[in-house]
Amino acid sequence: LKMLHYDFGVYEKVSQAMYQVFFEEEAAEVVQPVSCDEAYIELAPGTDPEEAARRVRKRLMEKTRCPASAGVGGNMLLARLATKQAKPNGHRVMLGVEEAMTYLQELPMREIPGVGWELGMKLNQKGLDTCGEMWRVSLPVLQSWLGEKTGLMLYKACRGQDDREVIPKVARKSVGAEVNWGCLLYT
Repeated sequence: LKMLHYDFGVYEKVSQAMYQVFFEEEAAEVVQPVSCDEAYIELAPGTDPEEAARRVRKRLMEKTRCPASAGVGGNMLLARLATKQAKPNGHRVMLGVEEAMTYLQELPMREIPGVGWELGMKLNQKGLDTCGEMWRVSLPVLQSWLGEKTGLMLYKACRGQDDREVIPKVARKSVGAEVNWGCLLYT
């Protein structure tokens, strides 16, 4: 085991350079920081999302010498899932409804943000392992099993629905040390 100590000064410098790239991106209408190395970027209408992802990844490599993954989706959830598919050091565009539904149909429930071990086990006990299997369950039934809020979240997420808006800078709540160099593009 070789232990490496964190160098927060370097992380901060690279993070600042990364965000400078995001804010300088001409197609970025809104940038929402997520962590020291992730952000949602809402692209201007008419922007070629694949070209924007390539451009941002290239500029990140030039400025930080760090590879980056980017996911483009019609909403924040799909962008995040696309980024997972793009890792490591790639980009994935998932804008079409049909494409998203094909992807989601086989997606394990545990890949949905917010589905942890315990919730995953509850769903597994009901015979639900994938989003496609979840499509057979009505919203009222799902809410009776998991509660109103969690049931609605899962019902919508398994169908690729996410109505959250990209919002600029939110107040920092904590500082973390995990770095995985991904970025999310949202259009």
